[in-house]
Amino acid sequence: MSEERPLDALLPELNKSRRQKSEPIDASAVHPRVLEVTLEDSWEWTLGAWSDPGARALDKLLRELIQVTVLAELSKSPDNKTAARNFEKMRLLVFAPMSAESQKVIEEIGFSKIDFAPDQYAERINAWRDEARAAGLTPSPRPSAVYVMDISRVDPVIANNLLTIQAEMTKKLAGEFWGQTPGGPSRLMATYLRQYLNASVTPNRKGLHELELFIVQDKQNCLRWIDPSIFQALCDFIGVILRAVHDLDVQWGVCTPDSSGFASPPVFRVKRKDGYKIVPVSLHLLNWCVMPRGEEAPSLAESVDALARELK
Repeated sequence: MSEERPLDALLPELNKSRRQKSEPIDASAVHPRVLEVTLEDSWEWTLGAWSDPGARALDKLLRELIQVTVLAELSKSPDNKTAARNFEKMRLLVFAPMSAESQKVIEEIGFSKIDFAPDQYAERINAWRDEARAAGLTPSPRPSAVYVMDISRVDPVIANNLLTIQAEMTKKLAGEFWGQTPGGPSRLMATYLRQYLNASVTPNRKGLHELELFIVQDKQNCLRWIDPSIFQALCDFIGVILRAVHDLDVQWGVCTPDSSGFASPPVFRVKRKDGYKIVPVSLHLLNWCVMPRGEEAPSLAESVDALARELK
């Protein structure tokens, strides 16, 4: 595992999903590249499935692809010109019959089946034909099923303030990379939350509860959006909590973008008696607060407590 880019090793699909359009790609039941669709005032992601690999494999492939797609977006540095795009939906186009078990997996992840409207999907279908050829597959003329999952935001009044905070943080943090100033992004976030939402965020479990109240949604069957600068500040705040509350020796990884502008997702290294432990905090936070919520999901503070116990 690379200590500089540990999530590349933890989630090898990360680099596959960033393949350039002209590059060939290995065939897989779930296409490893996600297409971005630009609409009038928003964006969408579109995933594709060429075959049914079985319910268990499909669940793993889809969840990993969703994770790396969203994580790459939320990890963009403030200098990235696309760091605040308005994604509203994620669609899944299925080009082969699926078993009842596999269909259930798709719905349990958070997708809902919708009717296929050929006139609305013409450009996307052409793009997927190109993807099929790149994977050495015979392109299908149309999908056998289409699914959609909403990308939800918090209450509109709070959401508007969070957008303002996102914009302010993006300007303030321009030129910095995550990990350069441990504790800095979360202090800045706390300042703006106090200014715009009258929220008091302290470096303890109470502060985690306050952040969860304003930022994290408890909705099911949707991706629960958190804007990139706020997401990264939350990652930073978890490091502060692990240090201040749980007395762990936490070291921040500096997430410098590569030559393509891609920034490695936030990560910690925790020093223990038996050596160092890599902690993919961004992946943990994604699963706790962004991926579709389970029925009995723990609170953010409870999740951080559990992580701290694992790291002792």
